[in-house]
Amino acid sequence: IVLLISLIVVYARTYRQTRGRFSLGLLVIFSSFLFQEIFSSPLLSHLLEHTPFAVGFAGPIADTFRIIAYAIFLYISLE
Repeated sequence: IVLLISLIVVYARTYRQTRGRFSLGLLVIFSSFLFQEIFSSPLLSHLLEHTPFAVGFAGPIADTFRIIAYAIFLYISLE
């Protein structure tokens, strides 16, 4: 998670300097991977174990962020 946050900071700085679409795409991809890691974290499932969201909550959301990241990566690769 720390590495993903570091990459987000680096590409946010790069995007601010260059306003490049590729940097923006990578920023969104790394953010999606960060959310995917957060939602698939054992800590989150432990915090939600006594709530209605406990059963089956994190898996589909984490997969959705992964799919978004791959779709954006494909889009910026085809440009």
